[in-house]
Amino acid sequence: MLARKMRCNSQDKLETGQLRHRIMSTISATSAYSAYSGYTYSSSTSGKTSTTTSGTSTTSTLSSATNVTLSASARAALAAKSFAEIIAETRVSLTELLEKADSDSPYKDGELAVNLSGFDRRELYAIAGNTDGTFTADEIKAAAEELSLRFDQAMAGANAVYNVTGNIEKLYTEALTFLEAASPEEQKTEAWATKHTAVKKALASLEASPDTWPDVDNDPVIDYLARVKAGTAGTERDFASVANDARAALDAQIAEAEAAGKELVFSKYRKSGIQADFSDFSSRSLSAIVLNEGEQFSESEIRAAKDEMSSRARQVLLSCISSANSSSSPTSLAENIISAYGSLSSEERAAVGWGEDFYSAALTNYKSASYIASMFETDATSETSFWSF
Repeated sequence: MLARKMRCNSQDKLETGQLRHRIMSTISATSAYSAYSGYTYSSSTSGKTSTTTSGTSTTSTLSSATNVTLSASARAALAAKSFAEIIAETRVSLTELLEKADSDSPYKDGELAVNLSGFDRRELYAIAGNTDGTFTADEIKAAAEELSLRFDQAMAGANAVYNVTGNIEKLYTEALTFLEAASPEEQKTEAWATKHTAVKKALASLEASPDTWPDVDNDPVIDYLARVKAGTAGTERDFASVANDARAALDAQIAEAEAAGKELVFSKYRKSGIQADFSDFSSRSLSAIVLNEGEQFSESEIRAAKDEMSSRARQVLLSCISSANSSSSPTSLAENIISAYGSLSSEERAAVGWGEDFYSAALTNYKSASYIASMFETDATSETSFWSF
């Protein structure tokens, strides 16, 4: 089976048969909001009219760049709050963000002008769902785009693995994991229920026929693949804007340290001063500092950001190894690494040093492990079986 899966390739599948028809039908049916049609929220209460227009639909930012990594205590604190509290606090936070951008809208000239990566998923849903009419139409749109982007980014790793292995089930398992991580309020919506039902039906279909694409309505995986094919999935926010945000965030820390009569320092070996805190920086923001394309960061800032990126990369690789150790599949480690590689933006890969050689090594490892495993899976009575030697 593994040897057969090696011959599967997503591009072949996208161009042939039922899947191609379904994807093309999805593309032709997408609206002007196709950038986030895969995971859109509509409010039962229409949003307030913004003083500015949204302009062209664009999406914001990265899988790992927008993957907000909250501590267990922070997640518990958010979960303990009522949704009314979440809405009120999110309104305040969003207003402050817009004031810093000197704007009444998240958009400027049709482009997203603010970074929503610091908002928790429950907070984003509070904006996108807009259950009490607190947020403007532009704010609702921006939050919906961010939620859609996070779905795309969650799917990117599984899609990278699918491109190599042809493993359809992994795509749906990843979609289910994303859906079931939603807040209780989000899970009560018709949009969530529709997609959750579709994914559960697809997984049931795959259990009966693992190599046949499920044919279910409102399939978020098919929608995602359609956007991949159209080149609109996981569209990143302009990298220069990400760099500007990172510069502003560091400047704020520098100003805070100076206000306390201290210096912001970027080396863990410095005993005096206040250590720079990168914990709230997304991986893409760190990449903007490391790559320093606009030459607006100092050597010490670049070095510290690079250290943080390296630390995060080590944690990812350790997680890949740990997961593989608990798996019975000999290809698990290679698949985990391919998934991790696929989930990163090109800037993140460059910043952390994961180039084509890194990916090629993982791919070679997968092919070797898959070939060896196939020898054991061959019928033991066959003359070509490993056991016939």
